[in-house]
Amino acid sequence: MDSYFHKFIKFITSRLFILAFGFFLIFVMLGVHLFKLQIIEGEYHQSKVSTNVLRELPISAPRGTIYDRYGKPLAVNKIAMSIKLDPSIEVENRDEVLLNLVKLLEKNNEKMIDELPLSSEKPFEFQTTDNEELRWKEEVFGKERSKLTKEQLAMSGDDFFQELRKFFKIDPILSNKEARKVVSLKYSLYQKRYRKYQPITVATDIKDKTIAELEENYDKYPGFYIDIEAVRYYPEGELVSHIIGYTGKITQEQYETLKDQGYNQDDIVGRIGIEKEMELYLRGKEGTTSVEVDPLGQRKEVHKVEKPIPGGKVFLTLDLGLQKKVEEILVGKLRDIILSRIEKAPSKSEPPIYIQDLLAGMVSTNTISAEEILKAPTGTKQKAIADRLKNKIKNMKKDEGKSEVELAKQALIEMIKTKEVSSKNMIGVMVEQNVITADEQFKKNLERGTISPIEIIKERIKTGEISPHELGLDPSTGAAVVVDVHTGEVLSLVSYPSYDNNKFINGIDYEYYKKLQGDPTIPMFPRATQGRMAPGSTFKMITGIAGLEEGAITASERINDKGIYTDAGLPYARCWIYNSYHVGHGLTDINRALEVSCNYFFYETSYRMARANGKNGIEQNGLNVLRKYASKFGLDRKTGIELDEYEPKLSDRDVIRSAIGQGTHNFAPIHLARYIATLANGGTLYNLHIVDSVKTYDGNLVLKKEPEILEKSEFDPKNLQTIYKGMQEVTNGDEGTVRAVFRDFPIKVAGKTGSAQEQLSRGEHAWFVGFAPYDDPQIAVVVAIPFGYSSNYPAEVFRDIVGEYFGLNKEYEKASMDNLLY
Repeated sequence: MDSYFHKFIKFITSRLFILAFGFFLIFVMLGVHLFKLQIIEGEYHQSKVSTNVLRELPISAPRGTIYDRYGKPLAVNKIAMSIKLDPSIEVENRDEVLLNLVKLLEKNNEKMIDELPLSSEKPFEFQTTDNEELRWKEEVFGKERSKLTKEQLAMSGDDFFQELRKFFKIDPILSNKEARKVVSLKYSLYQKRYRKYQPITVATDIKDKTIAELEENYDKYPGFYIDIEAVRYYPEGELVSHIIGYTGKITQEQYETLKDQGYNQDDIVGRIGIEKEMELYLRGKEGTTSVEVDPLGQRKEVHKVEKPIPGGKVFLTLDLGLQKKVEEILVGKLRDIILSRIEKAPSKSEPPIYIQDLLAGMVSTNTISAEEILKAPTGTKQKAIADRLKNKIKNMKKDEGKSEVELAKQALIEMIKTKEVSSKNMIGVMVEQNVITADEQFKKNLERGTISPIEIIKERIKTGEISPHELGLDPSTGAAVVVDVHTGEVLSLVSYPSYDNNKFINGIDYEYYKKLQGDPTIPMFPRATQGRMAPGSTFKMITGIAGLEEGAITASERINDKGIYTDAGLPYARCWIYNSYHVGHGLTDINRALEVSCNYFFYETSYRMARANGKNGIEQNGLNVLRKYASKFGLDRKTGIELDEYEPKLSDRDVIRSAIGQGTHNFAPIHLARYIATLANGGTLYNLHIVDSVKTYDGNLVLKKEPEILEKSEFDPKNLQTIYKGMQEVTNGDEGTVRAVFRDFPIKVAGKTGSAQEQLSRGEHAWFVGFAPYDDPQIAVVVAIPFGYSSNYPAEVFRDIVGEYFGLNKEYEKASMDNLLY
């Protein structure tokens, strides 16, 4: 018996038994747990897998709208279907899923929102500010700015893209083109890494076909879903883009300014223009929604919604109807000037334009794309030119700062000017690139040579198919401002050329942006508020009123213009008439001095004021007097308009030349508009404004801009009338510099021409400033045409703007070149 017991004890204490028993217990435990999971709790766990989960997601507030003074929409929201990505959905093969979506969008010709600040194709170039570029490098290299190496700081966009491939662990198999798009999406995900429940908008305004394919294949696109979204839209596009601006992802600088207002680093904000200036009024209050989603991220049911509050309504002082007419008049005049110079010279100062100039100009503005020529397929007009172009580039001296496209552009312009490529073939290129429309008969006639290339281009300029700025010739730019003289309201603000701000919302269209950046006419430059030029003779009214008020001259005093002014010493200053005819204007009072734009009269006036008090030295004393009176007209400060504007620059040397608008004076059209408005109303200096009021989305008034008076100058009324009379004689006097422009014009106006030479190889900048009506001023108008050759041209624009404002529809005779304009 004992032996059995001992055997039993020996058996159960053996290592084999203990091991076997251990395994037995484990299997029992696993079996019990499996029974519990599958039988007892199976239904519960199955529901956990298949049942949707709740996500609380933000609802973007509709951005506020912007209107003109009469309620015409300038910036609105349109409803669009969007593809969004929920970053909280974990996906193992994320790169594959992202690439699937990229291919779907490309197949259906959809635009993906691309916030990656690198160009879309090689060579990759940074598309951001230097500060943003450095911040980006800090993130990728994981270092503070001060610890970045010289190589990292100087790293090109191409090299940095390779670093991004490593940073985001992009599959090496992917091409650079594919990787660039996947990196863009992963960059957006990376920016939301701390806010994983905030969805990312990938594409907006998508087609029904794309929606259907996505919804039918959710397993292929886990995490993506379709949503309805309000998308920004600018109905007037280029017409008001310099005023309205556009929205985009918040910049680091903006975030630092706005973060205390509750902004996040991925918010959409106004980037420039009224969109930026009125951001806090246009921004709405975000809502929330509780949504059931399945494990693939597909939305199933909405449980709770807290509605967002839309942003406010901003009303401008701008008159949209007038804005359209002002732009039409300005562009029409530029078109007329170009047409008048094709193969002929309308005046001694205006050289003729030939076919090579027209074609080369269109290459310079990217209207004819050298890049497209390089990529042209076999069998096209472009392909033959491309082969020659590539050979020419090979033989060119390499400029490390220029890309192949830039070199091709330079080479193509040279080939056109030296006639290495024919005008006929370049017209063929324009047809292939859809620069001009052409039917089959046109193409046949072009091949046969029965239509002239120069006549083709002339006809397309006349019809507007080719615009002045696309030609890139002088003059191809301009600006016009219309201001209410009694309130400081800006009624029209035109900068030409312009750009389509719709191309900048929901991610910048980088191809379009690149074209704008390479255009020498600088379409994104707001000339009306930032296009500073020397004012020329438009400044003479300030010298005149200063001379009268200071007692340096009287209204009836006549000064003898001898042509060359010697009293102020060398170098001697000359009157414009002496330069042309070697004579002076003779005895001239201030009325006639303004009428004929006599430089000599204002040299003498300023020199008398300079000598009146010599304690600071003659030169400085004279400049101080001019500054004192220029300040009364606001030319020493910004205008107050709710847009970015440059500081005006008053001359700081050469008093006698400063008195006629030369020296170092530098003003934008908006600055001269306030000056003329102040002169017209008798000396009341207003802050200009283009914002009229703001209302909440449901109509409650929250802001009303009233006229803001900065200063009232008590000028002697007789002195003002003297200046007014001289300005009226400019347009209506027997010797008025633009008398031909205003012949038979039914509205009496006061005005002044101005010209300024900036480059000896190009025409003078041309100005015209004035107010109307003469007897009861209501509006001040300023027109600037850079490199415009003659002040007759802006005077004609001024006349037609005044005619439009006061409801005149008559066609007036074009000015003849029977006098000189200064």
